[in-house]
Amino acid sequence: MIISKKELNILVLIMVLVLFCGCSKNDSPKYEAVMWNQKGAKLIEQSMYEGALHAFNKAIKVEPGYSLAWYNKGLSLSHLKRTEEALAAYRKAIDYKPDFKEAWYNLGVALFETQNFDEAIKAYEKTTDIDNFFASAWNAKGIVYLRQHKLHQALFAFDKTIECDPKFAEAFYNKGNVLMDFEKPKEAMDAYDKALEIYPEYSSAWYKKAIIHAMSGEKEKALNSLDKSIIYDPSNKKKAKDEKSFLAYRNDSEFRNIIWDF
Repeated sequence: MIISKKELNILVLIMVLVLFCGCSKNDSPKYEAVMWNQKGAKLIEQSMYEGALHAFNKAIKVEPGYSLAWYNKGLSLSHLKRTEEALAAYRKAIDYKPDFKEAWYNLGVALFETQNFDEAIKAYEKTTDIDNFFASAWNAKGIVYLRQHKLHQALFAFDKTIECDPKFAEAFYNKGNVLMDFEKPKEAMDAYDKALEIYPEYSSAWYKKAIIHAMSGEKEKALNSLDKSIIYDPSNKKKAKDEKSFLAYRNDSEFRNIIWDF
């Protein structure tokens, strides 16, 4: 099963609540800050990001050095697509808690979104320095390397992801993409098959399998994989119409039945 960024964030928010549930009313203003943080965490779970942001700002106003509130503020801002402000919030969280691995990781995500790839790598490196088994950070690092066409580094990062979490379907898929760039379709197919073993509805993996089968002249397997990819993601119909690997099937009735709406 693929763990989404949102699910990862919710896990961290739950951790936050557990860590601070022992605060008593006698700990004011810390108690007040924690109450605002808890309120904000619940609002994030309900996708009420503006309200959550207001709550985290209240927590920070009461307790300016509250790293968890700064981090959660960053999450809210990220969801609101206010990436530059999110970057500042994550950096504040790190200022107050330098070993805050989730803050380093999400800083990397925000830096990647602003196409600041070298700085994103540094943030992911810091994450894995703190926790060498942070699978999502290794996977994210590999994605940046792949974007930079640093294929050997990307492959190493995806292998590390899999080592940390053998059920990380996206890492197998990403590894397959690197192997395709290395012109190793058989090994890429093995990686895509592993991704599908973990997550059978992985439409992109089915689509890549279809391409490999088409390249190998295996029409029946290619069309079967393409059909599967479209079942799980109908947008692959449009993609397939322009796919060079399927040129030989352009006038094939079976292919046309799969990609055209009648």
